[in-house]
Amino acid sequence: MAHGTVKFFDCEDPFSLADWEVQNGPNPALTNQRAQALNKNGNEFAHKQYGGQFAGTLNYTCKKVSGFAAVPYIGTVANGWHIDNWIVTYSQTGFPVLAITCHKHDTSRGGVLDSNCRTYAPTFKVPACFGVPTVIPKLDEGNVFELDDEAVITVRGMTLSMSLNHVDEPGKDGEHFAGNNYDGSETIGVEFTGEATTDDFTIDSDWTDDTFAPSNGGNTVATTASLSISHHVSHYVPPIVGAKGAKKDAGAAKEAEKPQ
Repeated sequence: MAHGTVKFFDCEDPFSLADWEVQNGPNPALTNQRAQALNKNGNEFAHKQYGGQFAGTLNYTCKKVSGFAAVPYIGTVANGWHIDNWIVTYSQTGFPVLAITCHKHDTSRGGVLDSNCRTYAPTFKVPACFGVPTVIPKLDEGNVFELDDEAVITVRGMTLSMSLNHVDEPGKDGEHFAGNNYDGSETIGVEFTGEATTDDFTIDSDWTDDTFAPSNGGNTVATTASLSISHHVSHYVPPIVGAKGAKKDAGAAKEAEKPQ
């Protein structure tokens, strides 16, 4: 009779992220759907499980202490795991932490794994640093968020995140048949120490200022404020091979599409 074993220091990284060191995960939790049929007395006489899906979470610490860290495109599928969303968290006394939420379909009853789903890339760079950054650069020119150099307040926390909507279609027997993604979005949350105003920072015009909430604090703490901005992104489309310069660009795009 087989028995379980006790393991220590056992982490699995299905995405093999170059700039991040996995801390735990994916800790898969299997959930099944259940169908039943009742008899004339209201009692079950038949049932069937279907559509099993594993939910996973992974946590990473940034390996780099300067420059920028590469993050995976959401919607990426690796080893059957589909990245549903991720969030990078900065604190005043630590290094960046990346948390990924993902799922994987159970194929034990004939379902198929996700594949060839739309993917979405961030339009910002992810700083690799100790503490909380005051600038989040765009991939091209300019910044998504920037704290004014003359501001007398400071940042106390920040999050960078990406999410999408995922739809699954069952087959004739209820098992997973196909899936895809739509409407990717990115969000930046900033926490300030001090009596912040909107003159203390600049945000890119393509982003939406969703929430800015100053707080008067209390009789034992400093005043604070919080900001949340968001931006919707289109799915990644590789350049068409054959167009001028596209062969080289497509090769670079293929590399960029791989989980980092």
